[in-house]
Amino acid sequence: MLRMLKSLGHTADIAANGMEVASALEIRDYDLLLIDAMLPEIDTIEAAKIGNIRWLEKKLFIIALNAHATEDHKESSIGSADGFIKKPILKEDLAEMLARLFPAQIIMKDLK
Repeated sequence: MLRMLKSLGHTADIAANGMEVASALEIRDYDLLLIDAMLPEIDTIEAAKIGNIRWLEKKLFIIALNAHATEDHKESSIGSADGFIKKPILKEDLAEMLARLFPAQIIMKDLK
């Protein structure tokens, strides 16, 4: 995942569980949270609450990641998230989601 993000021009931090996610959100500003729908200690709905409380003036995009591809699993894992990517994560799916959420950044990269 880190290599995919880097190859797409992004940087990332890793959290092993929900408590680490919450701690990271308190310390740094983030544009995007890619979160496993089955993350221990925090689910996507709780992560959305933490992120949206932290940045009332700035949108924190949340993408749920889930190995289950059925519509029922997709709907239940998204919660308050802005999108969903099924696992295993393909670079094309990640790039498409990033382009949808951050179109201005994609345009700027194309101009360079």
